[in-house]
Amino acid sequence: MNNPATLEATIEFRRGSFSLNTHFALTARWTVLYGASGAGKTTLLRILAGLTQPATGSIRLGESQLLETSHSISLPPGRRRMGFVLQQAALFPHLTARKNIAFGLHQWTRPAREARTEELLHMFEMDTLVARKPRQLSGGERQRVALAQALAPRPELLLLDEPFNALDAATRAFVIEKLRAIDVPVLYVSHSVADAWEINADVLLLEAGRIAAQGPTRTILAAQRGQLLAQLQS
Repeated sequence: MNNPATLEATIEFRRGSFSLNTHFALTARWTVLYGASGAGKTTLLRILAGLTQPATGSIRLGESQLLETSHSISLPPGRRRMGFVLQQAALFPHLTARKNIAFGLHQWTRPAREARTEELLHMFEMDTLVARKPRQLSGGERQRVALAQALAPRPELLLLDEPFNALDAATRAFVIEKLRAIDVPVLYVSHSVADAWEINADVLLLEAGRIAAQGPTRTILAAQRGQLLAQLQS
């Protein structure tokens, strides 16, 4: 039995000589968006999150229509129920780790906001970091705060734009283990075959702004095994 689509999108975007023309549906718990640099991975995530507007398109997340250009529907980022984490953690420099995590919960009651913040601090083992500001945190600590911040409002989809590149192996494994334990679908951008192979999720293969293939990692990326071996040996 097929799982219902978490997200379904049809996107047409142009900027200069670059064009993005895709249609896809996410049904897996983890999906890796794989492609070479310049293929359009970050642009696609920004469009899904509402940070970039396509020429035409439609995006549906669960039962919610986020974008339908033919009907002038385009929900702002804050109403799209998505968490978005970049390669470089985008934290507020003047706020502590605790306040960064709680930032998106201003509409929650104070007890609910505090309980959710404490839950995420404990989940990512950051209880000793609560009073520190981003400049006082290591790169791995900043990324853990950014992930907790993205998860705080209980999003329906988590977008990850290569957020683990700067992490050491132990921290990366720790973070992925925590994310796997959370019941939130993940669309994870990578240009690393080794990364995609290790996660063993579904893959969206993006080539020159178009989805070239979609399916299980070890089927879709079978032709990339030589590159995988080179990455593992480097």
